[in-house]
Amino acid sequence: MKDIYGFYKLSPKRRNALLEGAKASVAQARNRMDKALDDLVQVMDETITKGIMRITVMLIVRRENIETALLKVEKMECYTVARMSCLFDGIV
Repeated sequence: MKDIYGFYKLSPKRRNALLEGAKASVAQARNRMDKALDDLVQVMDETITKGIMRITVMLIVRRENIETALLKVEKMECYTVARMSCLFDGIV
């Protein structure tokens, strides 16, 4: 194996320290990704719940027709996808 960066010229103690640091960085990145995915699921749940409540109110109280309600559901889904994109942009 070619020693491009001089890794193998380092002392074993220093190599182990570098490897442990890299492992810790990977673990931190995984934890951040897990937290971001949990946040994403929570946002989606809240958005969908609010949307369903709004549609129910529209149909019962305002007596809007089903087509209008479905169009609003479609807009809500677009909003959810846009929100997901923002969350993933923040992660990467």
